[in-house]
Amino acid sequence: MTGKLVLAGIVLAEVYLAVFLQLLIHEAGHLFFGLLSGYDFCSFRIGSFMWAKEAEGVRFRRLTITGTGGQCLMAPPEMKDGKMPVVMYNLGGAILNLFTAGLFLWFGLLLLKLWIVAAGCFFMAAVGFVFAIINGIPMRYGMMDNDGFNARMLAKDKKAMRAFWLQLKINQQTGMGLRLKELPNRWFFMPPDADLKNPMMAALGVLYCNRLMDLSEIEEADEQMKHMLGLECGLNNLYRCLMVCDRMYIAMVTGRPEAEVAAFMTPEQKKFMKAMRDYPSVIRTAYGYALLVEKDETKVQSLLHRFEKCAKSYPYQSEILAEREHLAELKKRSTKEVRA
Repeated sequence: MTGKLVLAGIVLAEVYLAVFLQLLIHEAGHLFFGLLSGYDFCSFRIGSFMWAKEAEGVRFRRLTITGTGGQCLMAPPEMKDGKMPVVMYNLGGAILNLFTAGLFLWFGLLLLKLWIVAAGCFFMAAVGFVFAIINGIPMRYGMMDNDGFNARMLAKDKKAMRAFWLQLKINQQTGMGLRLKELPNRWFFMPPDADLKNPMMAALGVLYCNRLMDLSEIEEADEQMKHMLGLECGLNNLYRCLMVCDRMYIAMVTGRPEAEVAAFMTPEQKKFMKAMRDYPSVIRTAYGYALLVEKDETKVQSLLHRFEKCAKSYPYQSEILAEREHLAELKKRSTKEVRA
């Protein structure tokens, strides 16, 4: 029995290690092929561990995004004739997974006599092939589109390619400490409804709404978000649920009835907010809900503590500044209600 338990422990450890290493290899593939394509490093994340380029240099940060095991974000090269290299950067992770899967399969066959080492190699090969398939073959998942889907879409659509450039450029600037309201006006616009069917164009719509929020034009932001959420468009579930969080915030800070605010708390939204409980805008929304709807002071203080803990390691400090302003507005609304 003891021998079987030891064997099971070894197998589980090798599988876990294989998944971790192939995830690391996947993101390294994006980095490697991105650099070859003329991109610059912005951030590299495995799980919740993130290294991000900031104004002071590369810093260690923490960020968790449900549905993603890691992410390598880079600053894009300038576009030429409306084009930029997109395929190798997007598919770089799957390519390196596939290459290393073949390499480890070969090593495993060479080392059959060393069965523990060979088994580890075969696990690495199997996980690598799986990663290459689920990331390389174009597919849409609940929270995010995979790399193959993005590569195929961007290669066919110049508008989407420009939208991709803008997203990466905005990410670079916010990572360096700039707020959305400080970036050029021309980078932000709401695409026509027909274009919003494309996920990249829908992401531009999200950024436009986020900038309106940062400019304190919350009523306009609410109208735009309500419109987008009512469309059959390319919004993934991550963006949809974050938009609902923002609409909840606006409803609370503008003093709408508690029943209207509570209506946003569908089972799906509750599940999302639980999964993303350490994300700044989710914490802010939960804080407002506890303060103004549930009126639970213990929960309010717990959420403020969670926000401060998140703020210390969050990679985009410009977002933290904006969220502090939103928290202050919620507190001000609470004070008004008490006085009334």
